[in-house]
Amino acid sequence: MESKKDYSPRRIAVDLINTLSTIYALLHGHPVFRCTDGFLRDILSSKFKVREMKDELMELIPVLDDLLGKLNVEEAILVIDKPIPWSRRIASNILEMQWKRRVKVEVGMADTLLIKYGLNGYSVATSDIVVLEKTEKTVDLPALLAEDLWGGLPRQCSIAGIIDSWYTRTCSERDRFIRSNTST
Repeated sequence: MESKKDYSPRRIAVDLINTLSTIYALLHGHPVFRCTDGFLRDILSSKFKVREMKDELMELIPVLDDLLGKLNVEEAILVIDKPIPWSRRIASNILEMQWKRRVKVEVGMADTLLIKYGLNGYSVATSDIVVLEKTEKTVDLPALLAEDLWGGLPRQCSIAGIIDSWYTRTCSERDRFIRSNTST
């Protein structure tokens, strides 16, 4: 099934931890990449365990709520993966927050739940390739946040931009080294 990006979802199912992780990386200057499928992804899990970041991620809930408001989302289902040990506690904390729209939280096997909602008319916000391939409408919330805040992403958020930046910097350093060691 070919997934299509939805820029005005009314009903959305959000892969909460993955989405908040990428938003966190984006806002705190950690590497974020626009991949070949067009979705933003981070590599935070290679450096941090999610449980070490749970407080920081939960502080981003109001950012998510504001973004959903700007998109005029009427209903949001926040999906939290069951294997996360503190997922039920997060779910109850989220439901106690003041929301500007109808919000439901589900704890379970995230991929299965997101695909189910995606096949039932919901747009799905995730960067999980398995889910993206099996849902009809998708939303890249971190990319939309970057667009809202900065008008888009810096060139360094693409793999080509990173390689170009690294290559340019490496060549400049090499040239400086050669000049300093050959001038007599």
